[in-house]
Amino acid sequence: MYDHAGPGNVNVGGEFGVRAGSFQMAIGFAHSRADAEEVARTALQKGAGSVRQAFERAWRAQPEIPRALGQVSGDEGMLARASFALLHCLEDKSHAGAFIASPSAPWGETNHDGNQVYHLVWPRDLCRIATALLDAGDTDAALRAFRHLQQHQRPDGGWYQNWFMDGTPHWQSTELDQVALPILLAWRLGVAGCLDHDPYPTMVRPAAQFIVREGPLTQLDRWEDSGGLSPSTIASCIAALIVAAEFAGDAGEHIAANHFRAVADYWNDRVESWCSLPNGQYVRLASDPDHRPTEGAVAPEFLELVRYGLRRPKDDRVLRSLQGVDTSLKVSLPAGPSWRRYTGDQYGEHEDGAPWDGSGRGRAWPVLTGERARHFFSMGLPAAELVRTLEGFAGQGLALPEQLWDGPDIPSRRLQFGKPNGSACPLGWAHAEYLELLVTIALAGFPDIVMPARRRYTEGTALEPAFIWSHRHQITRIAAGRRLRVQLPRPAAVHYSFDNWQTHVEIDAVDTTLGLWVAEVPCNRLAGGTEFAWTIHYMTGWEGKNFSMTVD
Repeated sequence: MYDHAGPGNVNVGGEFGVRAGSFQMAIGFAHSRADAEEVARTALQKGAGSVRQAFERAWRAQPEIPRALGQVSGDEGMLARASFALLHCLEDKSHAGAFIASPSAPWGETNHDGNQVYHLVWPRDLCRIATALLDAGDTDAALRAFRHLQQHQRPDGGWYQNWFMDGTPHWQSTELDQVALPILLAWRLGVAGCLDHDPYPTMVRPAAQFIVREGPLTQLDRWEDSGGLSPSTIASCIAALIVAAEFAGDAGEHIAANHFRAVADYWNDRVESWCSLPNGQYVRLASDPDHRPTEGAVAPEFLELVRYGLRRPKDDRVLRSLQGVDTSLKVSLPAGPSWRRYTGDQYGEHEDGAPWDGSGRGRAWPVLTGERARHFFSMGLPAAELVRTLEGFAGQGLALPEQLWDGPDIPSRRLQFGKPNGSACPLGWAHAEYLELLVTIALAGFPDIVMPARRRYTEGTALEPAFIWSHRHQITRIAAGRRLRVQLPRPAAVHYSFDNWQTHVEIDAVDTTLGLWVAEVPCNRLAGGTEFAWTIHYMTGWEGKNFSMTVD
């Protein structure tokens, strides 16, 4: 007899004495014994037959994947159908649209603090899942996910890092890509003709305001263990701001649209200066917007610039960076190649196979194989082999994991080369990426590309946008020939001087209608090496300090 069990999972067992005939048994779960008994009693009253029939009817009512996806797969659509079903399983049945990341706890045998769990809603994973379901034909599921995001948007326009199905926040850091992706989901739904209302005033506008106000540095990037200037995050934010400008223009808010585009243009113009080495290699993160990094972790994040149409697939810097990624991060597995997230990644088992305990070594991620396959296809290369690779990663269970063990077999720890390790399995993001890959091949197109952004940045003439200074982004250097926009949180006048305050000019900040005011300093004619200064006078008084800028 035991009065408790742990650490680990609890198994409930029971013994029944049945001499003949058949019987029905119901097990109820709830937060109290009385509630659990009520759940079980209600199920018994319905009867096993009616419960099963209702369950089957609900599944049969789900739309089927388009036949074309099965035709471009390597397994006659088996993983596609399983992925479609799995993504539906990730939606909570009591909170419509609350798609969790995974029904698992990575390294659950040793992970007992209740913190590192994946049965939570991440805006990033939710948007990837919703987009995959949308492209695979289930518009209703995508709309439910979008409404769930709308319900849990914060008053400041952002979203928490993740939350429980009822909306209770879990981790509360800010990830700017998780503010951008809901805007892009709104755009995708609109392009597909699925929106039943205008999301601009209540959701898109405040989210874009948050990005403009808080960016371009993100507290955490998409891997959630560090922050700074991330090419992946910046790419999604640029695309989202261009989308927000389109929404604003349709709403007649042309001043707001102009500022959204101005910020997007500036970030797009500077992403290489911020996030690439002098040799052209993109880095995972940078921290100083005034100086190009001299070192940094190698990572494939920059492919998001291609995903949204901000850079061409065969851009010299992209191809050069991919060579570095392959040298540092590519892993050859029995089913095919995969990639680790970035150099120095510690989220994975130790070399001896011991479970991740806050440190370890990051392993191969199938989702990165999917992202790379899409880039292959965008360059006109065949992606069928990588499709089969992903299907091989899923194995007989048709479940794509978060990570694969990429070390020698360790039977004592149940680790096998090329098979899932102790991380989350299945991972909804990986299954969504697989479906998106099939959609891309079947359509011979790229649904994630934001066409207004591609026309602006890869098909039009090169832009020379103004640099934008804000209290969140206090740059001290500006390229010669560029103007400076000073972005302020309330009405004010900017006093600037080009001659060390022997003379000065006052210029009133203009209302962007976004809760921000901007004053443009005409420093575009100053010679390189010149330093100029400004300060700010609000209606309530002076800023209390001067700011300076050097022309490069």
